Amino acid sequence: MISIFILLLLSHALADFVFQSGRLYQWKVKSVWGIVVHVFIFGIIATWLTWPMVTSYWIFWVWWALAAGAHFIIDKIKLVTHSSTIQDEIKAFSIDQLSHIAVLLTVFLLPIPPIEGWIRNASWLSMFIGRCPFFESWPQLKLTLIIVFLGIYATYAIAVIVYYYDRMVSPTLKRLQYRAGSMLYRLAIFGLLISSYRWVIVFIMVIHVMRDKRRLIYDQRRFLIEYALLFGLWFIFEVMKRSLL
Repeated sequence: MISIFILLLLSHALADFVFQSGRLYQWKVKSVWGIVVHVFIFGIIATWLTWPMVTSYWIFWVWWALAAGAHFIIDKIKLVTHSSTIQDEIKAFSIDQLSHIAVLLTVFLLPIPPIEGWIRNASWLSMFIGRCPFFESWPQLKLTLIIVFLGIYATYAIAVIVYYYDRMVSPTLKRLQYRAGSMLYRLAIFGLLISSYRWVIVFIMVIHVMRDKRRLIYDQRRFLIEYALLFGLWFIFEVMKRSLL
Protein backbone atom coordinates (compact mmCIF):
# COMPACT_ATOMS: atom_id res chain seq x y z
CA MET A 1 0.00 0.00 0.00
CA ILE A 2 3.00 2.30 0.44
CA SER A 3 3.27 2.48 -3.37
CA ILE A 4 -0.29 3.77 -3.69
CA PHE A 5 0.32 6.30 -0.91
CA ILE A 6 3.44 7.65 -2.66
CA LEU A 7 1.51 8.00 -5.93
CA LEU A 8 -1.31 9.81 -4.10
CA LEU A 9 1.19 12.18 -2.47
CA LEU A 10 2.63 12.97 -5.89
CA SER A 11 -0.88 13.53 -7.26
CA HIS A 12 -1.63 15.98 -4.46
CA ALA A 13 1.60 17.94 -5.00
CA LEU A 14 1.01 18.16 -8.76
CA ALA A 15 -2.62 19.25 -8.38
CA ASP A 16 -2.04 21.73 -5.53
CA PHE A 17 1.02 23.44 -7.00
CA VAL A 18 2.11 22.57 -10.53
CA PHE A 19 -1.36 22.43 -12.09
CA GLN A 20 -2.99 25.12 -9.97
CA SER A 21 -2.48 28.41 -11.76
CA GLY A 22 -3.11 31.82 -10.29
CA ARG A 23 -6.32 32.08 -12.29
CA LEU A 24 -7.60 28.78 -10.93
CA TYR A 25 -6.80 29.85 -7.37
CA GLN A 26 -8.67 33.12 -7.85
CA TRP A 27 -11.60 31.14 -9.28
CA LYS A 28 -11.54 28.97 -6.15
CA VAL A 29 -11.73 32.10 -4.01
CA LYS A 30 -14.68 33.53 -5.96
CA SER A 31 -16.70 30.42 -6.75
CA VAL A 32 -17.26 26.91 -5.44
CA TRP A 33 -16.90 25.70 -9.03
CA GLY A 34 -13.23 26.63 -8.91
CA ILE A 35 -12.78 24.17 -6.04
CA VAL A 36 -14.75 21.54 -7.97
CA VAL A 37 -12.45 21.93 -10.98
CA HIS A 38 -9.38 21.75 -8.72
CA VAL A 39 -10.61 18.53 -7.08
CA PHE A 40 -11.43 17.14 -10.54
CA ILE A 41 -7.85 17.84 -11.70
CA PHE A 42 -6.54 16.09 -8.58
CA GLY A 43 -8.81 13.13 -9.33
CA ILE A 44 -7.67 12.88 -12.94
CA ILE A 45 -3.98 12.94 -11.97
CA ALA A 46 -4.42 10.43 -9.14
CA THR A 47 -6.52 8.08 -11.27
CA TRP A 48 -3.92 8.12 -14.02
CA LEU A 49 -1.02 7.54 -11.62
CA THR A 50 -2.75 4.67 -9.78
CA TRP A 51 -4.15 2.99 -12.91
CA PRO A 52 -5.08 0.12 -13.22
CA MET A 53 -5.22 -0.46 -9.46
CA VAL A 54 -8.26 1.83 -9.20
CA THR A 55 -10.30 -0.51 -11.41
CA SER A 56 -9.54 -3.64 -9.38
CA TYR A 57 -11.09 -2.93 -5.97
CA TRP A 58 -14.51 -1.34 -5.52
CA ILE A 59 -13.60 -0.32 -1.98
CA PHE A 60 -10.91 1.92 -3.43
CA TRP A 61 -13.56 3.76 -5.46
CA VAL A 62 -15.59 4.34 -2.27
CA TRP A 63 -12.49 5.61 -0.47
CA TRP A 64 -11.63 7.75 -3.48
CA ALA A 65 -15.05 9.45 -3.45
CA LEU A 66 -14.73 10.18 0.27
CA ALA A 67 -11.16 11.47 -0.15
CA ALA A 68 -12.26 13.78 -2.97
CA GLY A 69 -15.08 15.07 -0.78
CA ALA A 70 -12.65 15.67 2.08
CA HIS A 71 -10.32 17.50 -0.31
CA PHE A 72 -13.18 19.78 -1.31
CA ILE A 73 -14.17 20.47 2.32
CA ILE A 74 -10.59 21.21 3.41
CA ASP A 75 -10.09 23.68 0.57
CA LYS A 76 -13.46 25.31 1.20
CA ILE A 77 -12.75 25.76 4.92
CA LYS A 78 -9.37 27.32 4.15
CA LEU A 79 -10.88 29.78 1.69
CA VAL A 80 -13.90 30.83 3.79
CA THR A 81 -11.81 31.21 6.95
CA HIS A 82 -10.36 34.66 6.42
CA SER A 83 -7.02 35.10 8.17
CA SER A 84 -6.53 38.44 9.87
CA THR A 85 -2.72 38.31 9.85
CA ILE A 86 -0.03 36.88 7.61
CA GLN A 87 1.02 34.59 10.46
CA ASP A 88 -2.49 33.15 10.41
CA GLU A 89 -2.20 32.65 6.65
CA ILE A 90 1.00 30.65 7.12
CA LYS A 91 -0.73 28.50 9.75
CA ALA A 92 -3.73 28.02 7.47
CA PHE A 93 -1.47 26.97 4.59
CA SER A 94 0.42 24.50 6.80
CA ILE A 95 -2.77 23.03 8.29
CA ASP A 96 -4.27 22.75 4.81
CA GLN A 97 -1.31 20.73 3.52
CA LEU A 98 -1.12 18.51 6.60
CA SER A 99 -4.87 17.86 6.42
CA HIS A 100 -4.67 16.74 2.80
CA ILE A 101 -1.80 14.37 3.60
CA ALA A 102 -3.67 13.04 6.65
CA VAL A 103 -6.65 12.19 4.42
CA LEU A 104 -4.37 10.34 2.01
CA LEU A 105 -2.90 8.35 4.91
CA THR A 106 -6.30 6.75 5.46
CA VAL A 107 -5.66 4.65 2.33
CA PHE A 108 -3.71 2.33 4.65
CA LEU A 109 -7.00 1.48 6.39
CA LEU A 110 -8.48 -0.13 3.27
CA PRO A 111 -8.96 -3.92 3.46
CA ILE A 112 -6.90 -4.55 0.33
CA PRO A 113 -4.39 -7.43 0.09
CA PRO A 114 -0.70 -6.66 -0.51
CA ILE A 115 -0.34 -5.34 -4.06
CA GLU A 116 3.30 -4.28 -4.28
CA GLY A 117 4.24 -7.05 -6.69
CA TRP A 118 1.09 -6.59 -8.76
CA ILE A 119 1.71 -2.86 -9.18
CA ARG A 120 5.35 -3.50 -10.00
CA ASN A 121 4.43 -5.87 -12.82
CA ALA A 122 1.05 -4.63 -14.07
CA SER A 123 0.90 -0.85 -13.67
CA TRP A 124 2.20 1.76 -16.10
CA LEU A 125 5.19 2.22 -13.77
CA SER A 126 6.54 -1.19 -14.81
CA MET A 127 7.64 0.23 -18.17
CA PHE A 128 10.24 2.42 -16.45
CA ILE A 129 11.97 -0.26 -14.37
CA GLY A 130 15.40 -1.11 -15.74
CA ARG A 131 15.36 1.69 -18.32
CA CYS A 132 17.75 4.08 -16.55
CA PRO A 133 19.93 4.24 -13.39
CA PHE A 134 17.13 5.91 -11.39
CA PHE A 135 14.69 3.07 -12.17
CA GLU A 136 16.87 -0.03 -11.88
CA SER A 137 14.60 -1.58 -9.27
CA TRP A 138 11.16 -1.05 -7.80
CA PRO A 139 12.45 0.48 -4.51
CA GLN A 140 14.59 2.92 -6.50
CA LEU A 141 11.61 3.90 -8.62
CA LYS A 142 9.55 4.58 -5.48
CA LEU A 143 12.43 6.65 -4.11
CA THR A 144 12.55 8.64 -7.34
CA LEU A 145 8.81 9.37 -7.02
CA ILE A 146 9.42 10.61 -3.47
CA ILE A 147 12.21 12.87 -4.75
CA VAL A 148 9.83 14.34 -7.33
CA PHE A 149 7.17 14.89 -4.63
CA LEU A 150 9.61 16.60 -2.26
CA GLY A 151 11.14 18.53 -5.17
CA ILE A 152 7.75 20.09 -5.85
CA TYR A 153 7.56 21.18 -2.22
CA ALA A 154 11.14 22.49 -2.38
CA THR A 155 10.22 24.72 -5.33
CA TYR A 156 6.53 25.63 -5.01
CA ALA A 157 5.61 25.22 -1.32
CA ILE A 158 8.70 27.01 -0.03
CA ALA A 159 7.99 29.80 -2.53
CA VAL A 160 4.56 30.22 -0.91
CA ILE A 161 5.97 30.41 2.62
CA VAL A 162 8.74 32.81 1.60
CA TYR A 163 6.08 34.94 -0.12
CA TYR A 164 4.16 35.18 3.15
CA TYR A 165 7.34 36.33 4.89
CA ASP A 166 8.03 38.88 2.14
CA ARG A 167 4.52 40.27 2.67
CA MET A 168 5.30 40.79 6.36
CA VAL A 169 8.38 42.78 5.39
CA SER A 170 6.75 44.57 2.44
CA PRO A 171 2.97 44.87 2.97
CA THR A 172 2.60 46.40 -0.51
CA LEU A 173 3.49 43.04 -2.08
CA LYS A 174 0.18 41.69 -3.33
CA ARG A 175 0.46 38.66 -5.62
CA LEU A 176 2.56 35.52 -5.43
CA GLN A 177 4.85 35.08 -8.40
CA TYR A 178 6.81 31.90 -8.93
CA ARG A 179 10.28 33.00 -9.99
CA ALA A 180 12.01 30.36 -12.10
CA GLY A 181 15.50 31.37 -10.94
CA SER A 182 14.67 31.05 -7.24
CA MET A 183 12.81 27.77 -7.78
CA LEU A 184 15.72 26.25 -9.71
CA TYR A 185 18.11 27.44 -7.00
CA ARG A 186 16.08 25.72 -4.26
CA LEU A 187 15.75 22.59 -6.38
CA ALA A 188 19.53 22.51 -6.85
CA ILE A 189 20.10 22.90 -3.10
CA PHE A 190 17.63 20.09 -2.39
CA GLY A 191 19.36 17.94 -5.00
CA LEU A 192 22.71 18.50 -3.32
CA LEU A 193 21.24 17.71 0.10
CA ILE A 194 20.03 14.27 -0.99
CA SER A 195 23.30 13.53 -2.81
CA SER A 196 26.79 12.75 -1.56
CA TYR A 197 27.89 16.31 -2.40
CA ARG A 198 25.96 18.10 0.33
CA TRP A 199 29.19 19.61 1.67
CA VAL A 200 29.12 21.93 -1.36
CA ILE A 201 26.10 23.67 0.19
CA VAL A 202 28.35 25.30 2.82
CA PHE A 203 30.18 27.21 0.08
CA ILE A 204 26.91 28.05 -1.68
CA MET A 205 25.44 29.45 1.54
CA VAL A 206 28.53 31.62 2.11
CA ILE A 207 28.41 32.91 -1.48
CA HIS A 208 24.66 33.53 -1.11
CA VAL A 209 25.17 35.66 2.01
CA MET A 210 28.12 37.57 0.54
CA ARG A 211 26.23 38.32 -2.67
CA ASP A 212 23.12 39.56 -0.87
CA LYS A 213 25.17 41.72 1.52
CA ARG A 214 27.01 43.26 -1.42
CA ARG A 215 23.64 44.09 -3.01
CA LEU A 216 22.32 45.34 0.34
CA ILE A 217 19.39 42.89 0.17
CA TYR A 218 20.53 40.37 2.80
CA ASP A 219 17.72 39.30 5.11
CA GLN A 220 18.97 36.87 7.74
CA ARG A 221 15.52 35.71 8.83
CA ARG A 222 14.43 35.01 5.25
CA PHE A 223 17.70 33.18 4.60
CA LEU A 224 17.25 30.98 7.68
CA ILE A 225 13.59 30.23 6.88
CA GLU A 226 14.43 29.16 3.34
CA TYR A 227 17.29 26.87 4.34
CA ALA A 228 15.50 25.47 7.40
CA LEU A 229 12.64 24.34 5.15
CA LEU A 230 15.05 22.78 2.65
CA PHE A 231 16.86 20.90 5.43
CA GLY A 232 13.47 19.80 6.76
CA LEU A 233 12.61 18.28 3.38
CA TRP A 234 15.98 16.56 3.38
CA PHE A 235 15.18 15.04 6.78
CA ILE A 236 11.82 13.77 5.47
CA PHE A 237 13.61 12.27 2.47
CA GLU A 238 16.09 10.43 4.68
CA VAL A 239 13.30 9.02 6.83
CA MET A 240 11.37 7.78 3.82
CA LYS A 241 14.52 6.47 2.17
CA ARG A 242 15.39 4.34 5.18
CA SER A 243 11.89 2.89 5.21
CA LEU A 244 12.05 1.89 1.53
CA LEU A 245 15.63 0.65 0.95
